[in-house]
Amino acid sequence: VVVGWPWHQTQQRGIGRAEPLVNARITDVRRLYSVGEAEAVRTIIEKYDIEYLMVGQLERLYYPAEGLAVFDEMAELERNTVNPQVAIYRVREPEMTIG
Repeated sequence: VVVGWPWHQTQQRGIGRAEPLVNARITDVRRLYSVGEAEAVRTIIEKYDIEYLMVGQLERLYYPAEGLAVFDEMAELERNTVNPQVAIYRVREPEMTIG
């Protein structure tokens, strides 16, 4: 999970110390789902070592369709449809080259 419950993170890490980290993570999640640019999405996936992305009703309410559409265009993401409203994308392991 890139961002947990912000108040819990603040309680665990201390008021004043946690906010910058939590806010940076919230900004990255918003960018991940909004930017619509594969390279920016890859950077965030790598930064947090993300293995799965979920797009459900909540994400469709908060983020633009063009931001979410990029996930279907990225070869390194494997889409698994749970139901018509929910898709889970698994980040594929990079292929190893032998040479």
